[in-house]
Amino acid sequence: MENAKQSRGQQMERDSSGRLHRQGVPILINPDFFRKNGAGQVDIAIFDPANGERLIKIYEVKSSRYPSHKQIARLKKSAIILSSLFGISTQIFLLRRYWDKGSFIYKEHLIH
Repeated sequence: MENAKQSRGQQMERDSSGRLHRQGVPILINPDFFRKNGAGQVDIAIFDPANGERLIKIYEVKSSRYPSHKQIARLKKSAIILSSLFGISTQIFLLRRYWDKGSFIYKEHLIH
C-alpha cells in the first residue's frame, strides 16, 4: 500500500513538473542545501516572469492531505532563502489533483 501511495505521489509530481516547467523557468535545488539551512524540500520551483513581474513560485504537490503546519513553516523558510538568493518575491502554492468529469484536473491554492 505504501508503495502505491508513493508511486501515485511521484507520478503526480512528474506530471505536474512537466506542465509547470512550461509556464516558467525551472529552478532545480539540491534538497541537501535546504536541509542544511533548516528549510523544507521543494517539490517544484519555477521563475515566473509573467506580467512583467519577477516572481519565484514554489509548489508543494499533494495527492491527498494538506501539508502540516511544520511542513508549511519549513517551506516558508525555503521561500525566504530563495528570495534572498535571487532578490525577488516568492510565493508558495499547494497543487492538488481533483477528479472532475472523467479526468483529473489540477488546482493551485496559494499558501503564502
